[in-house]
Amino acid sequence: PGEWEQGLVTIKDLRNFKEDDPKELKQKDVPLEDLANFASYFQLPGAPAPAAPAPAAPAAAKPVQAQGANGTADFEATLSDQPYLSGYRPTAADRQLYEKLKAEAGCPTSSSMKRWYEHVGSFSAGERLSWT
Repeated sequence: PGEWEQGLVTIKDLRNFKEDDPKELKQKDVPLEDLANFASYFQLPGAPAPAAPAPAAPAAAKPVQAQGANGTADFEATLSDQPYLSGYRPTAADRQLYEKLKAEAGCPTSSSMKRWYEHVGSFSAGERLSWT
């Protein structure tokens, strides 16, 4: 998984190192919760010790809720807490619902669904086809 899914961000500190210093000295994976102390990961004089090992992956996203009788209301609740139907990455479910709405109803009017629809629409058809 990528660094974000692991709760990490890669930081490069080029202020205190020479160009020929090894990459391992200049670049570190820092837990998102400890970004304020990023300098401690570079073993600089006077820096506090790093925090405990990297945290576990973020909590699992809510599963996609079934569509209710009122159309998109259940999706609205899901999308108010996460950017995509299945969590934090676009999937085939996003593509399928987007295509259905585009063909039948157009852009939703509820706030989270509208944000999601416009965002998914910003991807090319080819990009949307790559979502699994």
